Amino acid sequence: MAKFSMRLVPDQTPAKVKEQLLAYLEQHVPGTMTWELIEHAHANPAVIDTSSKAVKTAARAFEETWGKPPIYDRLGGTVPVVDMLQSELGVDTLMLGFGLPDDNIHGPNEKQHMPTLYRGVETVIRFLNEYGK
Repeated sequence: MAKFSMRLVPDQTPAKVKEQLLAYLEQHVPGTMTWELIEHAHANPAVIDTSSKAVKTAARAFEETWGKPPIYDRLGGTVPVVDMLQSELGVDTLMLGFGLPDDNIHGPNEKQHMPTLYRGVETVIRFLNEYGK
């Protein structure tokens, strides 16, 4: 049995992508094979607004802690609550990363560089202190 996951990008919806995948499979899977598409879960993609108060406050906290402005990187990841907070509650969302490239996140040899974690905690404290004013 083949299993795979798909990541969506902004302006895609799980329902439309599933419909397109089904159409593709129906057209391309040989008639001698049987198959079944099982959707275990889905989540809408989200984009963080870099002009929001939360992001601007976080950028200042990063610069104060690390001595350099943050780098904005558009990465994929499945965090369903981000879209829910945006679409259902209309609140600004913020995702902060404190991992290093070799941390092997979600891998069997995942690690966290402790000095980076401690500075990450300091960054979050600075953010919360300023954002709450």
